[in-house]
Amino acid sequence: QVAYDERLKRVMNHIHATKEIDQILISLHDEILSLFDAERLAIYAIDYERKEVYSKFSDLNKIREIRVPLSNQSIVGFVANNCLTVNILNAYDKAELARISPALMFDGSWDQRSGMRTRQVLTVPVCAPSTNALTGVIQLINKRGADRFTTLDEQRVREIAQTLGIALHNQYQSLRRKSAKFDSLV
Repeated sequence: QVAYDERLKRVMNHIHATKEIDQILISLHDEILSLFDAERLAIYAIDYERKEVYSKFSDLNKIREIRVPLSNQSIVGFVANNCLTVNILNAYDKAELARISPALMFDGSWDQRSGMRTRQVLTVPVCAPSTNALTGVIQLINKRGADRFTTLDEQRVREIAQTLGIALHNQYQSLRRKSAKFDSLV
């Protein structure tokens, strides 16, 4: 627990030190993933204008982007659309997905492209603590060494989601702020 707390503190400091959203989505990916016992991690930011969440990742020295609409048809879209945490035991189990939402489906095309099979999925909304406005989504895929993500995993993801919520909210605020006459001097 002490080692985890130290790593968490270091990761939180790095998140707050980022200067742009892409740093959070791409550069800190492996560091954030190291906090969790999972095979994959995706961090999504929100695009309010297009009503989508998007993630960026490095793939063979190229930056690629994934965009998902805010709808109940995908796991990430459902979590973003409803601001609810979803902990799925089997992403391919249509009955399990239907219990969450009748429209919910799993897109296995990413598994086909990557050669990896998604089993468990833990997806948590990322919200700005001050306003509770959605700023993104964090998703863990495939719990290592266990059948499913636990309540402790959910708690830890929510902890990092709070930090991400603050950082993303601050990034959105700085993007919206109009440049003033003397900004370059400051």
